[in-house]
Order: sequence, then C-alpha cells, then structure tokens
Amino acid sequence: MKRVKSFIFENDIRILYAFNIIYKRKLFDKLMPIVTHLGGPVFTIMMPVLLMLFGNAYLKECGKNCLISLSTSHICVHFIKKAFSRQRPCWIIKDFSTFNIELKDYSFPSGHTTAAFSVFTTLAFFLPHLSFLFISLALLVGLSRVYLGVHYPTDVLAGMFIGSLFSYITFII
Repeated sequence: MKRVKSFIFENDIRILYAFNIIYKRKLFDKLMPIVTHLGGPVFTIMMPVLLMLFGNAYLKECGKNCLISLSTSHICVHFIKKAFSRQRPCWIIKDFSTFNIELKDYSFPSGHTTAAFSVFTTLAFFLPHLSFLFISLALLVGLSRVYLGVHYPTDVLAGMFIGSLFSYITFII
C-alpha cells in the first residue's frame, strides 16, 4: 500500500510540475484564473438560481437538480477534506506559482472541480445537445486547478468523480 501511495504522489508531483512550469504560457496565465471561477461559488450557485428564476418549467427543474447535486456533493467534499487533511501542493512545494490564490482548506478533493462537474454534468443531462460544451468547461476548471498549483491531479480526479456521481444520482432520482 505504501508503494501505491508513493507512486501516486510521485506522479501527482510530475504532472503538477509539467502544468505549472513546462506548459506555462502567458495566455494560460491570464485565462486559467478566470476559468477556475466557473467552479467557484458565485458561478455555480448563480447559474442554477437564474435557471430557476427565469427558465421555463424544464430549465427550472434543471436548476433545482443543479442545486441539489451541488449541495449534496459539497457536504460529501467537506467531510472528505476533513478526513484526509491533505496539504495543498502550494503549501509544501517551494517556489511554486500559485497566482496569489489564498486558500484555507485542504486539498483533497477539489471543491471547484466537484462543483463544476456537479453543475455542468447536470446541465449536460438536461441539455444533451450541449453536453460537449458543458463537460469541456468542467474539464477546463479541473485543469485550471492543477495549472494554478492549488490542487494535485488526484484531487481533481476525485472532484470529477464526486461531482459527476452526485449529478447522476440527482438526475435519476
């Protein structure tokens, strides 16, 4: 088990360095801090609320599902973060570019990625003709978290799984 944990951590670090140093570009330096907000609380709460306030009956139901998925997934994330207490990469790796993002909670799993996948996957279920767009946006949020140096890739993978799972459960119920 120790070797598995070591293997995962080493690959997390390799991918982090690739995104944060090797693939670093001025365009991404400007774009990723904006993209990451698509998984933040303002966007992920306001989008469903706007659907519920101004949408037709179908979009109101979509907005309601988004909020349920978002809320339940974040309850889960809260407890997982406390249980694992994983330090963020920017807290333990010196000279790592974090774009001056201040963080107070733990790293695993990524809350922004969970939020993006819970909302965008729900939107994809309700609006399948736009699913490629929604899933692409959710993936970009996850990539932005690694690019910005605030999450390990496994944090993002866990967030993708949790957000998608809660979206699916909410949709089928």
